[in-house]
Amino acid sequence: MENNVGTQESQMPKKNFLLPILIVLVLIVAVLSVLLFQKNRNLPSAASTSNVENEVIEAPVQTGIAEGVFGLSTASQSASIGVPIVIVLKADSNGRGVVGYDAIVQYDVTAFTLGEVKSTVAGFTAIASSRKNYLEVTSFKDSASTVAPVFKDTDILTVTLTPLKAGVFNVDLLDEIESSNTKYIDSETKVYVPQVDDLTVTVK
Repeated sequence: MENNVGTQESQMPKKNFLLPILIVLVLIVAVLSVLLFQKNRNLPSAASTSNVENEVIEAPVQTGIAEGVFGLSTASQSASIGVPIVIVLKADSNGRGVVGYDAIVQYDVTAFTLGEVKSTVAGFTAIASSRKNYLEVTSFKDSASTVAPVFKDTDILTVTLTPLKAGVFNVDLLDEIESSNTKYIDSETKVYVPQVDDLTVTVK
């Protein structure tokens, strides 16, 4: 009997010693499981973001059908410092009725100050946005107007610039820049990209 009692007493400390070790091991396994779960959960999100970025980069840009002509002109290509000049945007829509258009005009902002931007087409409104190094004009047919005019060497817009210094300067009508481009829309909402012509102005 005494031997049995001694054996039980010697085993009791061993069991008490093993219990804290088991608890620590369980906690370690639990922490590792949580960390692995979070890592695996984040992986699909990163892969998804990468795929979206690749799709955006690889997506083709649809600009429209190449047709028509937009060009710039002025009454005289010679100008004087401080005397405003009127730049005219002319258009040919190749027989199509037009309900709206965008035009991108680039000029040297250190050589000219921008004045009035005005639609010369009856029933059209023009909205101009002056960017860092170019002018973006959006013009559209008023809802009250029922006719979609056909442009045939038609003056559709005027832009007034005042020369600040002497020199020879380009006033360019751009195909596109950044996310904007020169285009027009017909009565069937089809988009057309015209050929563009530029202008040179000599300031004395």
